[in-house]
Amino acid sequence: MASLPTIKVVFDRRKTASLTKKASVEIEVYYNRQRTRISTGVSVLKQQWKNGVVVSHPEAKALNETIRNIYDAISSRVDLMVKNDKFDMETLKKTKETEVEKSADFLDWPEDRVLDNWVVPLATFRTLESVLRLPFSYTDMFDITVAGIRYQNDGCKKNTEMAEFWEVIDSLHSQGRIIEKAHFRIKYLTEFRAIGRSEAIRFAKAKPVLFLNAPAVSSLYTGRIAGGVVNGKVGNWATVMTYLKVQPSFLGLKQDRFNLLLPNGSFDYTVENENGSTVRKLKVNRPKALCFDYEMLKEKYSLNLETSSVRETDFDADEQQETSISEASPVSQQEELPF
Repeated sequence: MASLPTIKVVFDRRKTASLTKKASVEIEVYYNRQRTRISTGVSVLKQQWKNGVVVSHPEAKALNETIRNIYDAISSRVDLMVKNDKFDMETLKKTKETEVEKSADFLDWPEDRVLDNWVVPLATFRTLESVLRLPFSYTDMFDITVAGIRYQNDGCKKNTEMAEFWEVIDSLHSQGRIIEKAHFRIKYLTEFRAIGRSEAIRFAKAKPVLFLNAPAVSSLYTGRIAGGVVNGKVGNWATVMTYLKVQPSFLGLKQDRFNLLLPNGSFDYTVENENGSTVRKLKVNRPKALCFDYEMLKEKYSLNLETSSVRETDFDADEQQETSISEASPVSQQEELPF
């Protein structure tokens, strides 16, 4: 009898984790002396992993759910291949490359609620399949489940926590509450290396990277500053951070400089005397910024944090031109009348 594939969760397979250095959590599939590993996108410290789960971590519940969801998706895919006598490690590797690494999950990071709505009935059917006589098989049910998850996930892409988060950020920026150089920066880079990464990501051409000052933005987003919340949308910041870090657009953390603000929203500064001259110096800090592929955010969420400056005279000239055009329109229409 041929052996069956084995699936397990593996942490720190290179034995590099420590009290200060994180290591990755992966899903390993082994079959006929071949193995492949699929990244879960979760990395934790040595003391934050015990008995196969994340512990002593502020986002432990969300991270464990992420690991479980990816494990279940891979397990279902392997079960289906075995049931159809079509299991092949090379096929699974291709699946890994096309659906896991490029989409960050088998199901393009569906909402947990969407996934649960479909996976629970599928698992129940799998358990009762041998004692129930039904006009459809597990294979049929699996195909329906995947199609349903994809359909429902596509339908709610614009109504997710992430869509709401970026909508709030866009709105606060339009209102002048989120300020460039204090809450965010957009830098055009040809390469990017996040904290904890040994190698840099290189781009074919200069790419806009959004550096988001998370501590400053969280104050506005969660409403700790008066008027900071748009349309009453207040989210759990820990949950938002978890979702932000698993989005395909997330590049990693990188320390950067941001200006501090006064309560009135202007840049804070100190006045010092240098060589007999009075010098004004801006106050700054260097938090770990959340970094994103800005082009992906623009495409998916219609985010627009770019601004430009024009002289007041140019702005007035544009208004005058628009006024003159609107005033001239009725005259031109009247001249076209036959009488």
